[in-house]
Amino acid sequence: MTSDQKGIEFPVEDGRIDLLAVDSQGKFVVIELKLSHGRQKVLGQLLYYMAWVDEHLGKGPCRGIIVASEISDALRASIRRVPGVSVAKYKMAFSIERIIS
Repeated sequence: MTSDQKGIEFPVEDGRIDLLAVDSQGKFVVIELKLSHGRQKVLGQLLYYMAWVDEHLGKGPCRGIIVASEISDALRASIRRVPGVSVAKYKMAFSIERIIS
């Protein structure tokens, strides 16, 4: 990752990482965003991206995070077996405020 690249859709062979970040210790963090349920197949996708980052960008083993509005019990169970991978749930809300009547 070069200084002119932003942490958005980092291209890799066979896909794009949604967000590629660097944590406070200088290690890469692969973040996979899902619009709805975190499905089990996302785990395979995330692991591929993590392996690609480790192999091509170095800096030691990276971490991975799956972010979705809902996390299935099956995905939670699967994640518990994979070190370096976590899940996060997002909640979205917005309001509309009339500015000019």
